[in-house]
This record gives sequence, structure tokens and C-alpha cells, in this order.
Amino acid sequence: IELFERYVPQSIDYVLNGVIGGEAQEKLVQVIPITSIDLVKQLCSTLDAYWAFDQETMNPADQVRPSTECMFVYCIIWSMGAQLLQSSRERFEAFIKDRCTQRLPDGSLY
Repeated sequence: IELFERYVPQSIDYVLNGVIGGEAQEKLVQVIPITSIDLVKQLCSTLDAYWAFDQETMNPADQVRPSTECMFVYCIIWSMGAQLLQSSRERFEAFIKDRCTQRLPDGSLY
């Protein structure tokens, strides 16, 4: 839940409206229009596909581990940023990297 709260509302505002922290920026360009609910559905599907979640060994009360946040960032880049043009992908990637508390690769995440 913590990662969803940290990334999802801000990412939706930026992808769909060009808003960062309440301030309007240049809007990102989508290849195809997509709604906020579809962005979240894509994220959940991507998380489900890539995340090996073992309910018996993971306690929901556990702190978010660094590897967990890195996997979440990978999934948000490839779900919410998938329908963006290349120039907008670069801006979205920088936006996500600025919010991440973990060390990410210097190169592109796409």
C-alpha cells in the first residue's frame, strides 16, 4: 500500500494531466489515450506477472524492502509509461527516478 500511495496518484496526475506537485508542466504525449483506471489495471497486471509473491513467507506488516520498491518502479515504468512517446517516456522516467528512494541504474529503465 505504501508504494501505491507514494507513486500511483502522482504518476496518474503527471501522465494524464501534466501536473507535478500541483503545478502544471508540459503534458506527456500518449500514443493512444488511456484512462486512469486503465493505468492502474495495467500496473496491477504487470505486478501480478512479475512479482513472485509467496503469501506464506511474506508478512503484510513487513517493511518495504529495497528490492520490492525496485520491482514496483520497474512495473510502473512499463505499465503507466508504456503508452507514451519516447520523448515523454524519458520525462516520465526522470519523474519516477526522482521519487525513488532506492538506487536505480543510471541508464534507461525502458
